[in-house]
Amino acid sequence: MFMTAAGKEQKVRVKYMERTYTAKNGVIEKVRFAAPVSTRLRSSKTKRSTPRKQESNKNQAIHILGRVLNNNFSAGDLLLTLTYDDDAYDKMRKAALAELPQNAHRETRLNALMDAADKAAKRFLRRLKGNGMRGAKTVLVTADMDGTTGELVRVHHHLVIEGAGTTLERTESGILLKLPNGRTLADVWGQGSADWELLRAGSYSKLAGYLIRQVRHRANRKRYTCSRNMEPIEYAEREIAAIGQEIRVPAGSVVEERQKSMDCVAQYVRYIPPAKKEKRGGHKRGGGADGV
Repeated sequence: MFMTAAGKEQKVRVKYMERTYTAKNGVIEKVRFAAPVSTRLRSSKTKRSTPRKQESNKNQAIHILGRVLNNNFSAGDLLLTLTYDDDAYDKMRKAALAELPQNAHRETRLNALMDAADKAAKRFLRRLKGNGMRGAKTVLVTADMDGTTGELVRVHHHLVIEGAGTTLERTESGILLKLPNGRTLADVWGQGSADWELLRAGSYSKLAGYLIRQVRHRANRKRYTCSRNMEPIEYAEREIAAIGQEIRVPAGSVVEERQKSMDCVAQYVRYIPPAKKEKRGGHKRGGGADGV
């Protein structure tokens, strides 16, 4: 319903849609929603997002990042965690705050530090390219929040990157990851620790949630950045007539997440379908391949 210029209520005609996303690693997402038949121009945004809207936006970002990860990364790729030692952190902090007035608001100071850290991480990405990782797909997340408690922590970075060209070398202190030219991540980062772990096969949707929940809300700021060579996920969209019924998934599927409104019009489900059974070979009835 909306109000016309004459002050009368008028119904908005809607159609009910279902969109299906299929990632390359097999994860499937189905979304049902009501869409207006005729769209009107939205007014410019002037008000700040409410906490409820911020939480909704965060969940949406988790779903979108999950699609990016599921469609572009696989077992053997890398999750990096970059942190700053005291000297590097103090130097970056002083440089970021030097450009602000002394009475700057606390959030302004935090945002300035985040911007400075984000630039440092992007310089690291350029150095990775110069050390044999050119062309690798990357997702960069700069964070300063504990994803569980919501408390502020020292700014740090998470980086998901293709692992092609890297090698593992066993040393006395443990297993060392080396870049294609033989250098280590810590050498190239140079500002603190550079931890890494290999991605395993499967869904990376939970990884997306882990990353996004560490990113503090900042108005009109992206929670992560991707390299330009990401492959877009395939999806199909259709109009549906039946509403009010829960989305069904194939028997044997692993449901990772399901959300639905009270009337079941708006729905979301993410699942991993059961593995397809291989067809057994055999002769045709009545004889061999030539039918004799």
